[in-house]
Amino acid sequence: MSFNLKKKLQTYIKDRIKEIGINQQKSEQVVLDYAHISRLFPEPNFIPFTDWSISPSVILHILNDIVINKRQHIIEFGSGASTLYIAQLIRTLNLPAQLYSVESSEEWLSKM
Repeated sequence: MSFNLKKKLQTYIKDRIKEIGINQQKSEQVVLDYAHISRLFPEPNFIPFTDWSISPSVILHILNDIVINKRQHIIEFGSGASTLYIAQLIRTLNLPAQLYSVESSEEWLSKM
């Protein structure tokens, strides 16, 4: 094997290992964030995530923003998992906040 090919192969492997490590950290963070938001519910609960859902990390960020900045009026376009988590946060902490969710699909709305 030529020196150049060996060097390219080593660089490729090193880059892939680094990429795998970064992806693993991201996956672990999502699992941790999901565990945090799941504690809003008093009993084990399953809220499905669809292809349209925002990630647990983004939901956690939104929930933190609501609490830290004392949001009183929350408008959401497109209801889903985040709607349920925001509503539960408001109930659990007895926040003086109103959640307004705008949904264009009557079929999806009936499931919510």
